[in-house]
Amino acid sequence: MIAKATASGLTGVNAGGWSADRPASQTTWYEAAQFVNWLNTSTGHHIAYQLNYNNTLLTPWSSADAWQTGGENIFRHKDALYVLPSEDEWYKAAFHKNDGLTANYWDYATESNTVPLAVSGGTLPNTAVFNHTLMPAEVDKAGGLSAYGTMGQDGNVWEWMEGAYDGVNSLASEGRAVRGGYFDGSFAGLRAGSLGRTNFGPATSDLCIGFRVASTMVVVPEPGAMTLLIASSMMLIGRSRRRF
Repeated sequence: MIAKATASGLTGVNAGGWSADRPASQTTWYEAAQFVNWLNTSTGHHIAYQLNYNNTLLTPWSSADAWQTGGENIFRHKDALYVLPSEDEWYKAAFHKNDGLTANYWDYATESNTVPLAVSGGTLPNTAVFNHTLMPAEVDKAGGLSAYGTMGQDGNVWEWMEGAYDGVNSLASEGRAVRGGYFDGSFAGLRAGSLGRTNFGPATSDLCIGFRVASTMVVVPEPGAMTLLIASSMMLIGRSRRRF
């Protein structure tokens, strides 16, 4: 999708060094935000993120223009169709049990409370791509599914969250949270708890870091209210995470 966008006029967004249908990586947070903005403008919608002229600095929106659903988010414009998922949205898609009970969560994004089996690829239940594999798997072969049918939220590559690591979103240049672990990491990065998250500066570029994109258009019954779309076309659903 990034290659197609580049051919259509998007500039300066790195899709990384992996071949075939492996996930985009080496993409900075700013580049991920730029890609999301391109998705919006190329489909006639408002940009999500107010970046400077060379896409290396984020300016928060005013309260009048900021996203308000679930609490004010000054990084995201209220009229954007495509956005980077907040940590709440990403977490719900990964770990919620999808049983109608808002407090029920799995420990891993494979509908399980046990550590997934480490694999280099495939689609078997309760498997994930981690633990010293040589590279990420193709996005449709990235392990078992979450309760919402998402793949690769455990393992493969870390994924940028929209918001700051401290959850406050008060400073445009502060470190952004990442979730999900990666192909060469241990099981700790896969967990739903605090060990399953870390942060990097928004200008960080690494083969282990990719991203997903969320669409705000789709309406589904609670407990999910967002549809997430991986940058190479995988669908998922989520809204708010439990506190831990």
